[in-house]
Amino acid sequence: MAPGKRKATVPQLKAELSAEKETNKRRKSAMDEIVKEFICPISLELPVEPVTAEDGRVYNRAGIQKHIDNADDDNLRSPVTGAPMGPTLVPAVQVQNTLHALIESGAVEDDSGERLKKVIAMKKKAEAGD
Repeated sequence: MAPGKRKATVPQLKAELSAEKETNKRRKSAMDEIVKEFICPISLELPVEPVTAEDGRVYNRAGIQKHIDNADDDNLRSPVTGAPMGPTLVPAVQVQNTLHALIESGAVEDDSGERLKKVIAMKKKAEAGD
C-alpha cells in the first residue's frame, strides 16, 4: 500500500459500488432513450437504411418510400405529424453510423435492432469474403 493511503473500509466499498451501479443505471437509461429516438415511426424498428424526410424525421427508406408512393401527389403528409411535406429523402449517414456503433457496442438490447444487427453481420461477412 502506498504511503499515506488508507485501506478502504467495507462500508466505503459498498457505497462506491452502489454509486457506480447508480451511474451505470443512468447511462443505460440515457442510451435507451437515444435508441428510442432513432426508431422508425413506420416500421417501429431501427432503420436499416435511414433517411431524413422533409418533415425532419428519420425513417427506414423502404417504409417512408412506400408511404410516399401510396400518397396522392398533391396530398403527401407526414406520417408522424400529418403536416404537408414533399417527397425528398436524404440519406442519414450520421444516423446510420451512430446506429451501427450502438449495435456493435451492445448498447441496443431490445428487439428493435434485430433486423439491423443481421444486416451488419451480413455486411461484415461479405467484407471478410465469407
